[in-house]
Amino acid sequence: MALSNPPDDPFQGFMSQGLRDQTRFDLHSDLRNVARFRRALRKEDQDALDDLLVSMNNYWRLHDQAPHLTPLEFMLISLVIEERKLVADLQRKFDELESPSQPA
Repeated sequence: MALSNPPDDPFQGFMSQGLRDQTRFDLHSDLRNVARFRRALRKEDQDALDDLLVSMNNYWRLHDQAPHLTPLEFMLISLVIEERKLVADLQRKFDELESPSQPA
């Protein structure tokens, strides 16, 4: 059974124009808004944020598949996916190290 795109949020019609504008994606504008916050972070935190933003950027092209999500929701889901992939990869590597090595 093929999955269809979820319907548009029925509450969109009740939103003010300003609120509808806030739910539109504009990657460059959103990143500019993050820049001030980023500058206030310590260097190692800036590096961590940069890594997250780079990995999250891979998902922005998929926004059309989830038009009912706000930019913040979409960003957070993208970040959670990336973090989950990292945890799964680390778990796999840990399991490989933990398992007894096979004799050659």
